[in-house]
Amino acid sequence: MTSCVGGAFAGTFKQASIVPIKFMTTGLIAPTLADAVNAIAVALNDKAQSGVPAGVLSMSFGFKVENLRVTAEQPENTVDPFADLLQRTEQANIIPVASSGNYENQDLTDNTPRRNGGANTNMIVVGAADETSSRYSTSTFKDPSGQNILSIYAMGRRVVCAGQDSPNSYKRNTGSSPATAQVAGIVAMYLAKGLTTVPNAKQYLLQEALRLKGGNWPNDGMGAPPGAGPPRAAVGWQIPCQKANAPLATQPPYEPPIDRYYTDTSGAYSKPITNWDANEPDCVRPIP
Repeated sequence: MTSCVGGAFAGTFKQASIVPIKFMTTGLIAPTLADAVNAIAVALNDKAQSGVPAGVLSMSFGFKVENLRVTAEQPENTVDPFADLLQRTEQANIIPVASSGNYENQDLTDNTPRRNGGANTNMIVVGAADETSSRYSTSTFKDPSGQNILSIYAMGRRVVCAGQDSPNSYKRNTGSSPATAQVAGIVAMYLAKGLTTVPNAKQYLLQEALRLKGGNWPNDGMGAPPGAGPPRAAVGWQIPCQKANAPLATQPPYEPPIDRYYTDTSGAYSKPITNWDANEPDCVRPIP
């Protein structure tokens, strides 16, 4: 999903400074909760060591809360390390952005970290929309908490992302993961341009979405909070624009999908994901 944040072809903020943290194990073995917790700890440490003023933490994963127990006798829904970790991100001036999930019959409260979102938190929880800006059919939206966990929708159907076979190929991914990555890039752009601060980033994101795309969206249906549906992500900038005296950008070759899971992620971040020039000048501009 890195390419949907800052990739030259697919990224929403092409000048983003990416810190990829791999916690997917080799093969089809799912990462453990400890892997995810350690990954966030690495992110917090990197932020502290880098000296950058602000950061965005993009999280496209989820763990069922009912499985989070220290002992077999421990009651369900009493252990969630992300509640503490997300408080630490706030203290570190990092805004967390999490995916809503891809199971329309589940509740947003079933999985963490997304269950820690809500209107009164700074966590941004992103759902997947289709080409018509309607909720994509599998995107999770039901919210029994009454806290308005789901913050916003972004394009989540057949999204252009970097491929795996070569630095220049692309593939199309569907779900709340690419939607989340795009929103993370948008938030990073707002922060980098000084348009908002981490404590106000969520509010600014939603404010811009409402300004540019309106707020009269249909309710998501049974199980969703009452009233209009969440806003749809939008930016008032043209992305990308051509660098001076540079040849026209060409579309990279398409990489046919093979499997929804990576079969081997070893060394996945040891090669460039896209041909992104780190010295590319800031070329986005307001739409008149």
